[in-house]
Amino acid sequence: MRDNVDFSERLGFLKDTMMNQVYYKNALDNKANVLLGVAGVIFGLSLTQIGTVASPASQAGLIVLIATTILVSLLCIWTIKMPFQKRKFKQHLMCFYGFEGMGFGEYKEAVGKVFGNRDRLVDEYLTEIYGLYKNSIEPKYALVRASAAILTVGLVLGGLLIIVGQALLM
Repeated sequence: MRDNVDFSERLGFLKDTMMNQVYYKNALDNKANVLLGVAGVIFGLSLTQIGTVASPASQAGLIVLIATTILVSLLCIWTIKMPFQKRKFKQHLMCFYGFEGMGFGEYKEAVGKVFGNRDRLVDEYLTEIYGLYKNSIEPKYALVRASAAILTVGLVLGGLLIIVGQALLM
């Protein structure tokens, strides 16, 4: 392993890392969209069947499915439309709120200072990468995992109740 890595290589690594974070954030939004679509289909199918089943256990199963899909839908919408959170740590110039309230001249001067100082440039990248993870990826990941787990449990429980209800009618 080389100890004397060129600064441009380090900067390239940080750019790639930041782009990977953005791609991962978008992938989580896509997963939430898929879960939202699945929940919508299950909701529609369950809702149309609620009046057609005679067994109370089957009706309970459909109610479980409907409640589960409503909860999952809300979590997925929250994941996709998560409110923007300003970072609780220092403001920086790679995102719009870092130069909020600055005039163009002030912004140009501040960016010039960042590009004139390698350590500050690296610090801006690190701040953005960490902030993106902490304020977007981490909460989105937790919500997508929770949504998938809730949907799975709801499908299993609702499906079992429907099967038991139909078996009792036979």
